[in-house]
Amino acid sequence: MKRGSPWTAPAMPDIRAALRRGFVELIERHGTALVDDPDLRNVRNPAQLRRRNALARELAASLDEMRTEVQAIDRAALYWVAREMVPVVMSAAQTLPEWTPDLVLPSDAGMLCWAKPAGDMPFHGQGAVPWDGAWWWRRPDGVLQIQVASRLTQRQDLLEPFGISTPLWSGTTLLLNPDVPRTAEVNGDPDASQMVRILGATWLLMDQRTVAEVRTLPPGPGPAAADIKAAPSAVSMVELRRKLPEVRERTSTSTTERVYRSRWSVDGHWRQQACGPRWSQRKPLYITEYTKGPADAPLKSSKVHVFRR
Repeated sequence: MKRGSPWTAPAMPDIRAALRRGFVELIERHGTALVDDPDLRNVRNPAQLRRRNALARELAASLDEMRTEVQAIDRAALYWVAREMVPVVMSAAQTLPEWTPDLVLPSDAGMLCWAKPAGDMPFHGQGAVPWDGAWWWRRPDGVLQIQVASRLTQRQDLLEPFGISTPLWSGTTLLLNPDVPRTAEVNGDPDASQMVRILGATWLLMDQRTVAEVRTLPPGPGPAAADIKAAPSAVSMVELRRKLPEVRERTSTSTTERVYRSRWSVDGHWRQQACGPRWSQRKPLYITEYTKGPADAPLKSSKVHVFRR
């Protein structure tokens, strides 16, 4: 994918193909690095030989990791979060309660792009850059690995050390145990991550039809087909659902029930929904903003902020 190519949902297969090519180029280049380096190829000193062998082992392990990542990218399901959905996700993420990745992960391997940045992310010690996407996969050891990525639209110079050209590149790696509930963000622990919080909210809302609609864009012709033949080329478009009718409280004539004489807005909030074996697990359910009170009552201008867990 060339610089300046569209950042759109239909272009996601090409974005992935370009990302894959970037990894393949790195693997090929580093795979011959030791052989082509005369300072390391012709060493005879025992200390230098030990250094060379240590470097070779480290490089081999790194190349194996990149090959595994390429395989994950090949099989990744593709998700595009529409522009109007991004602020909803970011707002909902701020009050996200405890959640478990294994209960909400949309696919074992996936790639997600935001129509507009979902915040900032650090990039290899070079400061903050826009956060434009992520890809993830379950590793053989069960760990969920997440690569947080940027388009680097204003900082193409940051790609120069890698010697590649790609519309998306990772700057941050997150490692999660998908079976363990995420409590760090709720408790404000040192290992809390705003990026994990936003991804969790995204995965949850994608699965909640009262908030988001997910439709599949049919695969189209493009250069990506030649790069990744076995991977699914359809893109799941995550859009904000059309606003539902307002929820209003019925006026009661009973003396034992409270009678409301006005309407008011209740902000979006989370509730914990029981799920899993014997309802032993909890999955956050997001309640979108709604208006409460009798239909014929005046609307208060101030909002009541309600947060439930």
